[in-house]
Amino acid sequence: MLLGLLAPILSTPIGTVTLSGEGIGDSQSAQAAIAGIRFNADGTVDKREAGVYTQIDSATDWIIPLVKASVNYDVRVTNVTATGGLAGFNFVSAASEDTWIDLGSDREWSCRDNNSTDLGDYSFTCDFEIRIGGSTRASTQYTFTADYEAV
Repeated sequence: MLLGLLAPILSTPIGTVTLSGEGIGDSQSAQAAIAGIRFNADGTVDKREAGVYTQIDSATDWIIPLVKASVNYDVRVTNVTATGGLAGFNFVSAASEDTWIDLGSDREWSCRDNNSTDLGDYSFTCDFEIRIGGSTRASTQYTFTADYEAV
């Protein structure tokens, strides 16, 4: 009986790729603000807000079921557009924008505001894509907003 229930999952060569596409923000008064996202090698997706990583939602893990996560999937960030201040969008995991990197390791990107005297926030909108075998399986936009204003 159990094998019958697992058969559709075991026979699927690739999983279902999903992305939530949302806004992620951090506002701080005592330290630099960092809004970020991390695509984990295990198939989950975490957001960083208020210095803490939390899973966004199991319904929008980058792959479902998680057992289908593998180094065969790649992620790319493109069309990085900025508003607000001059803080940088950090390509923590990739050398540059528009570079495909495999998801065999955790991959992270973030927006950072470490200037407490510059009023206003820093915001970046980016396109994220995930592919396997050269075929894009999902794409969406994430917007990151960081605001550090000393009180």
